Amino acid sequence: MSLFARIRSCLLPGLLPTGTACGGVRVICDGLGNLYVVVSPKGLICFDAGWSARRVLQGFRRLGLNAQDVRAVFATHLDWDHCRCAGLYAGARLFAGAAELARRQAKGYPWTGLADGETLAVGGLTVRAIGTPGHTAGSTCYVAGDGLLFTGDALRLRNGLVAPFPACFNRDPSRVEASLRKLAALSGIRYVFTAHSGVSDRPDSAFRAWRTVS
Repeated sequence: MSLFARIRSCLLPGLLPTGTACGGVRVICDGLGNLYVVVSPKGLICFDAGWSARRVLQGFRRLGLNAQDVRAVFATHLDWDHCRCAGLYAGARLFAGAAELARRQAKGYPWTGLADGETLAVGGLTVRAIGTPGHTAGSTCYVAGDGLLFTGDALRLRNGLVAPFPACFNRDPSRVEASLRKLAALSGIRYVFTAHSGVSDRPDSAFRAWRTVS
């Protein structure tokens, strides 16, 4: 194992191997994060774009998929490790949180902003945007299809439980907890997909500490 690989395994222990995450969701490990690809009835839908073109394209080939079949990319935020490869998906529609686009450059690509709660159907998949500011001002999570929650860097999983990233990684730590409670209140979630710390198929227990007791 290379020095870089050893450092990565220590700092990012939740990176998944390229393959099937669950059901119709595939994952590509681009070296720093998990890029998720949903195989929908009318094409492929990506959640985040990845940062290493070589690794991303290698991942598509390994999965037997083609990046040119991607119909839409939903960026959880515009940090470079999540959107640098947006140009790989020729013809795909690019989406990000409207609040993110209002505060940051669109990285040279034609991103369309989505409001908190906005829902659209693309490529045969229904996707709802959930505004979760904190990691960045316009961080956005997405609920896709039948209860698939893609969170980007809005949270991490530690021993199967939802936790915030350390405050030094969040632009507005004061808003992170409110965003986590907002996600915890969502109903019908079956899987939680994170960018750097893996997947949970037990969202009820993962979010337990963040549910408001009435």
